[in-house]
Amino acid sequence: MLIEDECKQIACDPPKKIDLMSKPQEKTKLLHSIYSLAGFGESSLRKIASFFDSAEDILHATKTDLLNAGISLKASQTLLNNRNNLTIENDWELLRENGINVFSPSDTHYPPLLKEIPDPPPLLYCSGSPDILLTNPCVAIVGTRKPTDYGRHVTQTLARELSHAGVVIVSGLALGLDAEAHQSTLKARGLTVAVLGNGLLKKHIAPRNNAPLAESIVNHGGALVSEFPPNIPASPGTFPLRNRIIAGLSLATIVVEAAEKSGTLITARLALDFDREVFAVPGSIFSPLSQGANHLLKSGAHPVTSTQDILDILSISQQPSLQKEIISQNLSTEDERIIRALSTGPKRSGEIALCLDLSPAAVNTRLTLLEIQGFIHDVGGGKYIKK
Repeated sequence: MLIEDECKQIACDPPKKIDLMSKPQEKTKLLHSIYSLAGFGESSLRKIASFFDSAEDILHATKTDLLNAGISLKASQTLLNNRNNLTIENDWELLRENGINVFSPSDTHYPPLLKEIPDPPPLLYCSGSPDILLTNPCVAIVGTRKPTDYGRHVTQTLARELSHAGVVIVSGLALGLDAEAHQSTLKARGLTVAVLGNGLLKKHIAPRNNAPLAESIVNHGGALVSEFPPNIPASPGTFPLRNRIIAGLSLATIVVEAAEKSGTLITARLALDFDREVFAVPGSIFSPLSQGANHLLKSGAHPVTSTQDILDILSISQQPSLQKEIISQNLSTEDERIIRALSTGPKRSGEIALCLDLSPAAVNTRLTLLEIQGFIHDVGGGKYIKK
């Protein structure tokens, strides 16, 4: 968790913020108020949003019109009974007071990638800087809530280096690797987006332990995103829906560590369904937390052996000055010893462990991380060499 002093030291230049509340589209305002009606769900909202062209059309629709839009008789009656009592301006003012923007697919600030999925949310709520969803490539980093040190280190490396390449890191604010991805991006002075399974009022931010992190994301140029109205708390049913937004916003999804059956794999499968790239970080065949990622690799996901693998497949160019900054980062003593050992020629992990008096497990972990960071290269046959 970032402490407050660390947060204050992060000096990222956020995109210019926009005030979309001054002249909101009337249809979006009306849809937001309708969405707050008890018994009027997302499916019904999506149908009226696509069927009717304007707020006026919705306000004057007959029961027959609503049924023709594909809405159930119950939902139609709910709208007819309540539309004259909607507190549209009060509902909108609550958004303004809490710094929340809301977009429908017809709005220019609705993320184009999200429009491409089969069931885009009829309304997307956003706190922070929605511009970054339009102007920057987005990549999701997701993983287990109980990661190993290896998983944390890989996540830190990928988030930092992708941020340096101008990528926005998307994740779900969950405990574990999601939070690690957000925190590492902030430390790298990058931009990150947290997709939540709850409304965006501060009292509903979940998990509560990550509420300070959510605030830091907004304060440093990032954004919080949700498809749920602001007053909706988290529940078991909201998180699977959240996963499709993570995948839908992103050019690619990277799975670092995940058990064989986990929500992380749901996000990866959704990304595949949306025809997006999926990457997986190879892990130990003996680790339960690597079974999910290794299964994805068997199924055709791209293996991550370095950040450059991701950038190459997504056709994102690394900035030379930032690449130099990455390469010159501080290394641990063990890392420096391993790199020096490999500078004399290719070696297997067992040779390095024997030479440096380190455990084979520790050496294997360091070799994988150094390869991801771009310091060494696997030349085949289990041998590595300094780049």
